[in-house]
Amino acid sequence: MSMDLSVLDMHKNHFHGNIPATFPVGNKLSTLNLRDNQLEGALPNSLSNCKELKVLDLGNNNFRWLGTLPKLQVLSLRSNNLQGNIRVQKLSFSSLRILDLSNNNFTGSLPARLFNNLRGLELQMLRILSVFTTIDLSSNNFQGQIPQVIGDLIALRGLNLSHNSLQGQISEALPNLTVLESLDLPGNKLDGDISQQPAALSYLSVFNVSHNHLVGNIPRGKQFGTFDNRCYTGNSGLCGFPLSESCGTNELSQPVPQPELDQEDNEEIFSGFTWTAVLIGCRCGMVIGTIIGCFIFLTGKPKWFNKIVQEAASKLVRKKWPKFVTFVI
Repeated sequence: MSMDLSVLDMHKNHFHGNIPATFPVGNKLSTLNLRDNQLEGALPNSLSNCKELKVLDLGNNNFRWLGTLPKLQVLSLRSNNLQGNIRVQKLSFSSLRILDLSNNNFTGSLPARLFNNLRGLELQMLRILSVFTTIDLSSNNFQGQIPQVIGDLIALRGLNLSHNSLQGQISEALPNLTVLESLDLPGNKLDGDISQQPAALSYLSVFNVSHNHLVGNIPRGKQFGTFDNRCYTGNSGLCGFPLSESCGTNELSQPVPQPELDQEDNEEIFSGFTWTAVLIGCRCGMVIGTIIGCFIFLTGKPKWFNKIVQEAASKLVRKKWPKFVTFVI
């Protein structure tokens, strides 16, 4: 391999077999895309020589696990038939921002250390199609609870843990993910209620908790009024809008209406605030006008305004008292 090669994109071909162990020490490879081929076997140890590698997409092959890549920002190993527990000590990617391990056969609990390297602020990435931090661990066999450490990923915008065997309640740390836009949790064994805290996620546009064991009221307000009933189906204990099951009342729960002023409130505001403001404005205007008028007449300035006033006054006097002599001020 050339020492100066920085981008190698060979995705969607019919390559098969193993990746040749020909990654030399000191190479400048930053992007390697071998997605959608028929490659298999273990990843070569020489891949660890790619210290500048930022994007590694090996999805839809049949690879095994890999070692440490310190500058890796995007890792996709989706659909590779990876099995067993994730060995966290081998996931030492300190710059990782996008992690896609979906559609494999991983088992065991989600280790908290798996997310430690995803902490921190957003990183502007070159030659990367996405500029957000996202985690996709869907369609595996993960068990246990959602780790609380996920709440420390303040730059996380997409989290997909769907179609696993996760249990317990939805993490209360989620409100810390203030920029989260997509949360997919369907097809698990989550129980308890949906905390009202997720309603604080003001950027959330995709939310799905269907086919779990959740109970209680569906959060109300803000963006939760935009999610349809498909986001909650398969949870027999849930109630409230948009589901047809009400929460202990005779009426279907609806989104919280915006407060409206009744007629009496409108009349009080109109009669109180409006007329008071008019009277105050008129009185102030009269006082200021009188002061300015006296100043103009005493000084005779500005002359153009004084002339207009004189002519108007003369016309008024001639009209009212035409037989009298008109005096000019």
